[in-house]
Amino acid sequence: DGSYVKLREVTLSYRLPQRVADLLHSHDARVKLSGRNLYMWTKYESFDPEVNNWGNQSVSRFFDLFPYPTSRSISFGFDLGF
Repeated sequence: DGSYVKLREVTLSYRLPQRVADLLHSHDARVKLSGRNLYMWTKYESFDPEVNNWGNQSVSRFFDLFPYPTSRSISFGFDLGF
């Protein structure tokens, strides 16, 4: 079974109060937290159903060659608008 549900990308953003933006001499100020490939729900036995090297070829189905886990990343940002 290669079915899966993946939480691929989430971004949370918060607009700081205007007085904070004024202190930074900007029009707008935001903080941002983003995450990619945070979680996957699956019964697939290898790392990731999307990395099967053979695609849908019937000759080599059910075989993953050098499977690798999908990289997960989390980032934090600060945006200023002028």
